[in-house]
Amino acid sequence: MASSFKSIYCDMDYYFDAYRTISEKTKCPAEHEWMAHWKSIIEKLSKSIQPGDDIRMLAVAAGNGFFEQKIVKILANMFQTSSVSVEIVEPAKKQLDKFKTNAQDVTNTLPNVSFKWFEDNFEEYMVKRQNNGCHHKFHLLLCINGIYYMEDWRSIIDQFYELLMPAGIMVNSINSSKSARGILSTRYREWEEVPGNQLTSDDITQCALMLTSDDITNYLKTKGISYHGRPRERANDITDVFDEESADGNMILDFIAQTKNFRQNAPKNLLQKVLDYLRKNSRGESGRRLICDDEIDIVIIKSIYSL
Repeated sequence: MASSFKSIYCDMDYYFDAYRTISEKTKCPAEHEWMAHWKSIIEKLSKSIQPGDDIRMLAVAAGNGFFEQKIVKILANMFQTSSVSVEIVEPAKKQLDKFKTNAQDVTNTLPNVSFKWFEDNFEEYMVKRQNNGCHHKFHLLLCINGIYYMEDWRSIIDQFYELLMPAGIMVNSINSSKSARGILSTRYREWEEVPGNQLTSDDITQCALMLTSDDITNYLKTKGISYHGRPRERANDITDVFDEESADGNMILDFIAQTKNFRQNAPKNLLQKVLDYLRKNSRGESGRRLICDDEIDIVIIKSIYSL
């Protein structure tokens, strides 16, 4: 079983294809609502930024930068007398190259913005900082749907916090624990342990390890770090998941289960439990099946007394 039951993240090209497929079938807030949401977050930086300051932003696991570019534009337009230095950390070369291409539009229209690129995971990026004697901190640190795949995520959150300037802002975007997909992650952990699934310890899939907002916020509470959760409503169209011949449906199922070729390789009872859950917890709308995929932006503002 271990040779065929693999995390979707073992094949990064396939992972991003699956992410694109489910994203294209996701209902999100209107653009103006999303922009207003992020403007309200970035406005809080005004307490720590003076006119002419060099603003530093770090984006970790940025993918192709679809969201990050929009946030950079908000930041640069809000603080027009400041330079904005952006460091991008993304280990997937194809995604980073897409980001670089798209970022040319940002730098062409906003001359106060500059980018520095790191084709690394976060751990590798931190080693480079140390080797290069870098000690600068950041006003804004983003990790949008990226912390799921970081094995030692508690330590990484600690490092994120240390990288913030006093009054700096960290935002981790993650599935809500109360969303249907968030609850599935918890249920899945239980289902994989059911006798008869014939899974070895090497087979435990990424879905079983998938973090949700409660994992992050509970950890922040143990560290005494204040945070504010900002929910965003989303819904995935999973209609095609129930058509076993649908290429898009199988790719969406793989992304939800975080396992490549899940329908073909999962134990039958585990596959059936996942499909039954998706069917029972989705709603009908205009002949389609939609499942709640709400996300939460966990916003942390570092204390001005932190050293």
